[in-house]
Amino acid sequence: MDDPVQAFDFARMFWGEESNLIYLEIAFRTIFIYLYAFLAIRFIAKRAVGQLSLLEFFLVIALGSAVGDPMFYPEVPLLNTVLVITIVI
Repeated sequence: MDDPVQAFDFARMFWGEESNLIYLEIAFRTIFIYLYAFLAIRFIAKRAVGQLSLLEFFLVIALGSAVGDPMFYPEVPLLNTVLVITIVI
């Protein structure tokens, strides 16, 4: 049986219960996804935000959701994320 969660366990709240190496992976994932999304958008979209249609605006929001999960969930593969970004863009 799992131990009950202790309220205001600051070590768990701030650092979690994973190994310290997970923070290096999170940093790598974030930089990788950010650079890929930035370069893809830079390559495709040259219009200003004010010129976006409503559909394009919602696609940007969907893209933000798609790139958020793999940055800190290790069970989400990076290649799946690259595929989603490519399809949305």
